[in-house]
Amino acid sequence: MAGPHGKTRSLDRQITTQDIDCLREAFALFDVNRKDEITTQELGKVLESHGFSTSEDDLERMIKKVDETSKGGIDFSQFIELMVKHGSNIDEDIAKSFKVFDRDGDGLITEDELHITMNNLGEPMNEDEVKAMIAEADLDGDGKINFKEFQLLMDSKAL
Repeated sequence: MAGPHGKTRSLDRQITTQDIDCLREAFALFDVNRKDEITTQELGKVLESHGFSTSEDDLERMIKKVDETSKGGIDFSQFIELMVKHGSNIDEDIAKSFKVFDRDGDGLITEDELHITMNNLGEPMNEDEVKAMIAEADLDGDGKINFKEFQLLMDSKAL
């Protein structure tokens, strides 16, 4: 999936053998009953351990997307498909979040935009906090956050 600026993210890359091994380890770790299937409860634990917060309804919807047999659980190949599909939504979520902060739509988040948006979200920040947040994300030194910098910031916060 290409981001709004036409750059392809690493989520579009082919899954490597190392990725498969990591997914297999995660699958085995959370397949508590060793039935070669992850239930919604087990999937919830997998996602939670990777920093995702999901409701039971979300988990059921996720499993239904890849559960062709409608048995309520997913096998390893379906688990891989789910992780790939779930990852492809990340760019879209980041783009939507960026637009919330980029109030004037110029592709940059200024100190004023960050300050106003954080206040509107019920997370008031003082001038020093705003400057510190901009400084953390501002890689090109222009005093603003562009989309690429925002993506990198969100990716680093998701770890």
